[in-house]
Amino acid sequence: MDSAFEAPRFRPPSFDLDLQKKNPLDDTDFIRVGTLTYIWLYGGDNFWFLPTRIDGQLFSGFREMYSEWVFVSFLACEVEGFF
Repeated sequence: MDSAFEAPRFRPPSFDLDLQKKNPLDDTDFIRVGTLTYIWLYGGDNFWFLPTRIDGQLFSGFREMYSEWVFVSFLACEVEGFF
C-alpha cells in the first residue's frame, strides 16, 4: 500500500473467527499498522481490519464488508476484543 487511503490489493479472508478466541483491548499498542486483525466491537459487529493509522485512541483503516475493503475509523473504547 502506498497510501493510507489505498485499499489493500488482496481479498479479505472469507471466514470469521469465533468470539471465544478474542483478546480484550487493554492497550492500543497490541494492534499495529499494517497487521491484519480481527475486531469485535461492542454491539455485536465483527470484521477483519487492516489498520493504516492509529492516532491515540482512534483507529483508521480498511475493514472487510461484503467481501470488499471499506475505509473506516472507530475509537478504541468501541472495541470489545481482537485477535
